Amino acid sequence: DLNVRIVGISTDTHWTLAAYKNEKKIKFEMASDFNKDAAKAYGILMDKFSSYGYNGVAKEACFLIALDK
Repeated sequence: DLNVRIVGISTDTHWTLAAYKNEKKIKFEMASDFNKDAAKAYGILMDKFSSYGYNGVAKEACFLIALDK
């Protein structure tokens, strides 16, 4: 038994995530990383995103994080 919890994290606002979660009928928790602290900490923040010139876009990534008991 791994005793895991799924949390989706996005740089979108919590209002956007709530609408997305509702629209897609997502059952797991969604959290906003609007200030991009988590994306920076895990090294997935891109300075430039393609030819559109967007700054501060997070790459798609999956992490399994072990919690101390």
